[in-house]
Amino acid sequence: MAKFKKATSYFDVAAEKAEERQQKIVESASEPQKPAPQVRKAGRPKKGLEGASERLIQLSVYVPESYRKRLKQVALEEDKSVSDIARELFDRYLAEKEL
Repeated sequence: MAKFKKATSYFDVAAEKAEERQQKIVESASEPQKPAPQVRKAGRPKKGLEGASERLIQLSVYVPESYRKRLKQVALEEDKSVSDIARELFDRYLAEKEL
């Protein structure tokens, strides 16, 4: 009597693959997850900006691209916006000039 290999249908193979995928998902879910990085929303500042005693207006300033890149890097490191840093720089400059 000859032995034949067990015939597998397409659906049996698909079910096995689905079980493997499910097992991988279960295993990855049990691993500790890293918190998502905090992302700042782009756009206009909120009307009730902390520390703002005056209404904010838009001011356009042209700077070299390298300044913009460096300011963005510092802003990310300090969890601030580029505008926040620019306002701090203006405050320091005007205080130095006593205006």
